[in-house]
Amino acid sequence: MDELFCPQCGMLKKRCRCRERSTRQRNLEILRKTGFKETLVPLFNTDDEIVLYKVLRPFRETPTEDLSFLPSQLAECLRRRGIERLFPFQKEAMIRLMRGENVVITAPTGFGKTEAFVIPMLWRILKGGRAIVFYPTKALARDQEEKIKFYSSHLGLKAVRFDGDSGIDERNAVLSGKCDVILTNPDMVDYHLRNTPAFRRICRDVKFIAVDELHVYTGILGSNMHYLVKRLSRFSEFQIACASATLSNA
Repeated sequence: MDELFCPQCGMLKKRCRCRERSTRQRNLEILRKTGFKETLVPLFNTDDEIVLYKVLRPFRETPTEDLSFLPSQLAECLRRRGIERLFPFQKEAMIRLMRGENVVITAPTGFGKTEAFVIPMLWRILKGGRAIVFYPTKALARDQEEKIKFYSSHLGLKAVRFDGDSGIDERNAVLSGKCDVILTNPDMVDYHLRNTPAFRRICRDVKFIAVDELHVYTGILGSNMHYLVKRLSRFSEFQIACASATLSNA
Protein backbone atom coordinates (compact mmCIF):
# COMPACT_ATOMS: atom_id res chain seq x y z
CA MET A 1 0.00 0.00 0.00
CA ASP A 2 2.92 2.34 0.70
CA GLU A 3 3.73 2.16 -2.98
CA LEU A 4 0.32 3.67 -3.85
CA PHE A 5 -0.22 6.23 -1.08
CA CYS A 6 1.87 9.15 0.16
CA PRO A 7 3.05 8.56 3.75
CA GLN A 8 2.71 12.30 4.52
CA CYS A 9 -0.79 13.19 3.32
CA GLY A 10 -2.28 9.74 2.68
CA MET A 11 -3.39 10.63 -0.85
CA LEU A 12 -2.66 8.59 -3.93
CA LYS A 13 0.88 9.39 -4.98
CA LYS A 14 -0.23 10.41 -8.47
CA ARG A 15 -2.45 13.08 -6.88
CA CYS A 16 -0.11 14.02 -4.07
CA ARG A 17 1.40 17.52 -4.10
CA CYS A 18 3.75 17.11 -1.18
CA ARG A 19 6.76 16.90 -3.46
CA GLU A 20 5.80 19.88 -5.58
CA ARG A 21 7.93 22.92 -5.05
CA SER A 22 6.14 25.96 -3.68
CA THR A 23 6.29 29.32 -5.42
CA ARG A 24 8.62 30.49 -2.69
CA GLN A 25 10.99 27.57 -3.34
CA ARG A 26 10.98 28.20 -7.09
CA ASN A 27 11.79 31.86 -6.49
CA LEU A 28 14.77 30.99 -4.32
CA GLU A 29 15.96 28.51 -6.92
CA ILE A 30 15.98 31.30 -9.53
CA LEU A 31 18.15 33.34 -7.19
CA ARG A 32 20.58 30.45 -6.70
CA LYS A 33 20.91 29.88 -10.46
CA THR A 34 21.64 33.51 -11.26
CA GLY A 35 24.12 34.13 -8.48
CA PHE A 36 23.11 33.89 -4.83
CA LYS A 37 23.28 37.11 -2.85
CA GLU A 38 22.23 37.16 0.79
CA THR A 39 20.88 40.70 0.50
CA LEU A 40 18.36 39.58 -2.14
CA VAL A 41 16.85 36.70 -0.14
CA PRO A 42 14.05 38.86 1.37
CA LEU A 43 13.06 39.93 -2.15
CA PHE A 44 12.83 36.34 -3.42
CA ASN A 45 11.41 34.79 -0.25
CA THR A 46 7.81 35.51 -1.28
CA ASP A 47 4.72 33.67 -2.48
CA ASP A 48 4.44 36.13 -5.39
CA GLU A 49 5.79 34.34 -8.45
CA ILE A 50 9.02 35.72 -9.90
CA VAL A 51 9.18 34.86 -13.57
CA LEU A 52 12.55 36.38 -14.47
CA TYR A 53 15.52 37.76 -12.60
CA LYS A 54 18.30 39.28 -14.64
CA VAL A 55 21.47 41.11 -13.67
CA LEU A 56 21.94 44.11 -15.96
CA ARG A 57 25.26 45.74 -16.56
CA PRO A 58 25.43 49.23 -15.04
CA PHE A 59 24.99 52.14 -17.43
CA ARG A 60 28.33 53.71 -18.29
CA GLU A 61 28.29 57.12 -16.65
CA THR A 62 31.29 58.65 -18.40
CA PRO A 63 31.10 59.88 -22.01
CA THR A 64 34.00 58.34 -23.90
CA GLU A 65 33.36 59.05 -27.59
CA ASP A 66 34.90 62.10 -29.24
CA LEU A 67 33.11 64.16 -31.90
CA SER A 68 35.45 63.37 -34.80
CA PHE A 69 32.86 61.18 -36.57
CA LEU A 70 30.49 64.14 -36.95
CA PRO A 71 30.56 66.80 -39.68
CA SER A 72 32.34 69.91 -38.40
CA GLN A 73 29.09 71.92 -38.24
CA LEU A 74 27.47 69.43 -35.91
CA ALA A 75 30.57 68.97 -33.76
CA GLU A 76 30.89 72.73 -33.31
CA CYS A 77 27.19 72.91 -32.47
CA LEU A 78 27.68 70.47 -29.58
CA ARG A 79 30.87 72.18 -28.38
CA ARG A 80 29.01 75.47 -28.10
CA ARG A 81 26.69 73.67 -25.73
CA GLY A 82 29.68 72.51 -23.69
CA ILE A 83 29.64 68.93 -24.99
CA GLU A 84 33.08 67.59 -25.92
CA ARG A 85 32.38 63.86 -25.71
CA LEU A 86 29.40 61.56 -26.19
CA PHE A 87 28.11 58.38 -24.60
CA PRO A 88 28.45 55.27 -26.78
CA PHE A 89 24.68 55.03 -27.25
CA GLN A 90 24.60 58.64 -28.53
CA LYS A 91 27.29 57.93 -31.10
CA GLU A 92 25.57 54.76 -32.29
CA ALA A 93 22.19 56.51 -32.57
CA MET A 94 23.67 59.45 -34.48
CA ILE A 95 25.53 57.22 -36.93
CA ARG A 96 22.47 55.10 -37.61
CA LEU A 97 20.17 58.10 -38.02
CA MET A 98 22.61 59.87 -40.34
CA ARG A 99 22.62 56.69 -42.45
CA GLY A 100 18.86 57.05 -42.79
CA GLU A 101 17.79 54.29 -40.40
CA ASN A 102 14.80 54.45 -38.06
CA VAL A 103 15.98 54.23 -34.44
CA VAL A 104 14.60 53.72 -30.92
CA ILE A 105 16.83 55.23 -28.22
CA THR A 106 16.63 54.03 -24.61
CA ALA A 107 18.80 55.57 -21.90
CA PRO A 108 18.37 56.95 -18.37
CA THR A 109 17.06 60.47 -17.85
CA GLY A 110 19.73 63.14 -18.13
CA PHE A 111 22.10 61.22 -20.40
CA GLY A 112 21.44 63.17 -23.60
CA LYS A 113 18.76 61.30 -25.52
CA THR A 114 17.63 64.62 -27.01
CA GLU A 115 21.04 65.28 -28.55
CA ALA A 116 21.13 61.71 -29.86
CA PHE A 117 18.19 62.33 -32.19
CA VAL A 118 18.12 66.14 -32.58
CA ILE A 119 21.63 66.50 -34.04
CA PRO A 120 21.11 63.99 -36.90
CA MET A 121 17.55 65.30 -37.35
CA LEU A 122 18.87 68.81 -38.00
CA TRP A 123 21.53 67.40 -40.33
CA ARG A 124 18.79 65.68 -42.31
CA ILE A 125 16.61 68.76 -42.77
CA LEU A 126 19.57 70.96 -43.67
CA LYS A 127 19.28 69.16 -47.01
CA GLY A 128 15.63 70.23 -47.31
CA GLY A 129 12.30 69.58 -45.67
CA ARG A 130 11.20 69.98 -42.08
CA ALA A 131 10.86 67.93 -38.90
CA ILE A 132 8.12 67.32 -36.34
CA VAL A 133 9.04 66.45 -32.76
CA PHE A 134 6.19 64.94 -30.73
CA TYR A 135 5.93 65.33 -26.96
CA PRO A 136 3.01 63.82 -25.02
CA THR A 137 2.42 67.04 -23.05
CA LYS A 138 2.92 70.77 -23.52
CA ALA A 139 5.10 70.90 -20.41
CA LEU A 140 7.61 68.44 -21.85
CA ALA A 141 7.78 70.42 -25.10
CA ARG A 142 8.52 73.58 -23.12
CA ASP A 143 11.26 71.77 -21.19
CA GLN A 144 13.13 70.91 -24.39
CA GLU A 145 12.27 74.04 -26.37
CA GLU A 146 15.32 76.11 -25.44
CA LYS A 147 17.77 73.29 -26.16
CA ILE A 148 16.33 72.46 -29.59
CA LYS A 149 16.10 76.14 -30.53
CA PHE A 150 19.77 76.54 -29.56
CA TYR A 151 20.94 73.74 -31.84
CA SER A 152 18.60 74.80 -34.65
CA SER A 153 19.65 78.45 -34.65
CA HIS A 154 23.34 77.50 -34.69
CA LEU A 155 22.71 75.64 -37.96
CA GLY A 156 20.60 78.42 -39.44
CA LEU A 157 17.29 76.65 -38.83
CA LYS A 158 14.18 77.80 -36.98
CA ALA A 159 12.37 75.73 -34.34
CA VAL A 160 8.89 76.66 -33.12
CA ARG A 161 6.73 75.22 -30.34
CA PHE A 162 3.24 74.64 -31.76
CA ASP A 163 0.59 73.84 -29.14
CA GLY A 164 -2.41 75.33 -27.38
CA ASP A 165 -0.21 77.84 -25.55
CA SER A 166 1.54 79.13 -28.68
CA GLY A 167 1.10 82.79 -29.58
CA ILE A 168 -0.14 84.13 -32.90
CA ASP A 169 3.41 84.67 -34.20
CA GLU A 170 4.37 81.05 -33.53
CA ARG A 171 1.20 79.75 -35.16
CA ASN A 172 1.75 81.94 -38.20
CA ALA A 173 5.36 80.77 -38.49
CA VAL A 174 4.21 77.15 -38.61
CA LEU A 175 1.21 77.55 -40.90
CA SER A 176 3.08 79.81 -43.32
CA GLY A 177 5.94 77.32 -43.60
CA LYS A 178 8.49 79.68 -42.06
CA CYS A 179 9.90 77.17 -39.59
CA ASP A 180 12.00 74.05 -39.96
CA VAL A 181 11.33 72.18 -36.70
CA ILE A 182 7.88 71.92 -35.11
CA LEU A 183 7.67 70.95 -31.43
CA THR A 184 4.14 69.76 -30.81
CA ASN A 185 1.85 67.04 -29.46
CA PRO A 186 -0.44 64.44 -31.10
CA ASP A 187 -3.69 66.31 -30.38
CA MET A 188 -2.44 69.47 -32.08
CA VAL A 189 -1.36 67.62 -35.21
CA ASP A 190 -4.58 65.61 -35.33
CA TYR A 191 -6.70 68.78 -35.10
CA HIS A 192 -4.85 70.66 -37.82
CA LEU A 193 -4.68 67.68 -40.16
CA ARG A 194 -8.48 67.58 -40.03
CA ASN A 195 -9.20 71.31 -40.08
CA THR A 196 -6.32 73.32 -41.55
CA PRO A 197 -5.42 72.98 -45.26
CA ALA A 198 -2.26 75.06 -44.72
CA PHE A 199 -0.98 72.54 -42.18
CA ARG A 200 -1.62 69.66 -44.55
CA ARG A 201 0.50 71.44 -47.14
CA ILE A 202 3.26 71.82 -44.55
CA CYS A 203 3.19 68.06 -43.94
CA ARG A 204 4.20 67.39 -47.54
CA ASP A 205 7.70 68.59 -46.64
CA VAL A 206 8.14 66.56 -43.44
CA LYS A 207 11.28 64.42 -43.73
CA PHE A 208 11.88 63.52 -40.09
CA ILE A 209 9.60 62.66 -37.17
CA ALA A 210 10.82 62.26 -33.59
CA VAL A 211 8.69 60.84 -30.77
CA ASP A 212 10.02 61.56 -27.29
CA GLU A 213 8.80 59.72 -24.17
CA LEU A 214 7.73 56.77 -26.34
CA HIS A 215 6.73 54.65 -23.32
CA VAL A 216 3.75 56.97 -22.71
CA TYR A 217 2.06 55.85 -25.92
CA THR A 218 0.28 52.72 -24.73
CA GLY A 219 -3.33 51.55 -25.03
CA ILE A 220 -5.69 53.91 -26.83
CA LEU A 221 -3.12 56.71 -26.85
CA GLY A 222 -0.62 54.38 -28.52
CA SER A 223 -3.18 53.31 -31.13
CA ASN A 224 -4.04 56.93 -31.86
CA MET A 225 -0.37 57.80 -32.24
CA HIS A 226 0.17 54.87 -34.59
CA TYR A 227 -2.62 55.98 -36.90
CA LEU A 228 -1.55 59.61 -36.67
CA VAL A 229 1.87 58.65 -38.03
CA LYS A 230 0.14 56.58 -40.73
CA ARG A 231 -1.90 59.63 -41.73
CA LEU A 232 1.24 61.76 -41.92
CA SER A 233 2.87 59.14 -44.14
CA ARG A 234 0.20 59.84 -46.77
CA PHE A 235 1.75 63.27 -47.30
CA SER A 236 5.46 62.40 -47.40
CA GLU A 237 8.10 59.78 -46.68
CA PHE A 238 10.04 60.43 -43.50
CA GLN A 239 12.55 58.97 -41.11
CA ILE A 240 11.51 58.18 -37.52
CA ALA A 241 13.42 58.37 -34.24
CA CYS A 242 11.91 57.51 -30.85
CA ALA A 243 13.32 58.01 -27.36
CA SER A 244 12.46 56.82 -23.86
CA ALA A 245 14.09 56.51 -20.46
CA THR A 246 11.94 53.61 -19.28
CA LEU A 247 11.12 51.57 -22.36
CA SER A 248 12.47 48.02 -22.17
CA ASN A 249 12.91 45.44 -24.92
CA ALA A 250 12.92 48.12 -27.64
